[in-house]
Amino acid sequence: DLARRLRDVTDQDLRRASQAMHAFSMQQVQDDLVFWRHVVLGMTCNVPSAFEEARSVSTPAHASDKDPMCLFGITSPKWQACCPIDCGSCEEEGCQALPAGEDACCPQKVARAQRPCSSSIAPCMLSAASDASQQGSCN
Repeated sequence: DLARRLRDVTDQDLRRASQAMHAFSMQQVQDDLVFWRHVVLGMTCNVPSAFEEARSVSTPAHASDKDPMCLFGITSPKWQACCPIDCGSCEEEGCQALPAGEDACCPQKVARAQRPCSSSIAPCMLSAASDASQQGSCN
C-alpha cells in the first residue's frame, strides 16, 4: 500500500509537502520565540525582587581587585611574584624584553615593589602563606 502511494507521488506533490513542512517548522519557531519573550517579560515584570537578588550576587573571582593565589596571573618559579598574563612568563631571564615591561614581568622587580597579591592583582608579590600552600599537598 505504501509502495503504491509513493510510486504515484509527483514532484509537484513532494514540493507542496515540503513547503507545508517548511511553513509548519517556521510557525513552530515563531511560537517558541513568542513563548520565551512572554516568559522573560513575565519574569522581569512580576518579580521585582529578581533585580535586587541579581545585584547581591558576589563578584566573580576573575573580576576581583585582588588575587592572593595568583590564579589569574603567572607565578614566578620560586613563587615570590605574580606577573600579569600579558608577560607570557614570569622569569628573570629575558623579562626586560617582554611587552608588559620589566616592572610587571621581572619577578625580583615585582617582589621589590612590595605590592601584595592579598590586596591587589598582578603584578604583585606572593605572600609566604601562598608559598607554603603551593608547595604543600593538594588537599
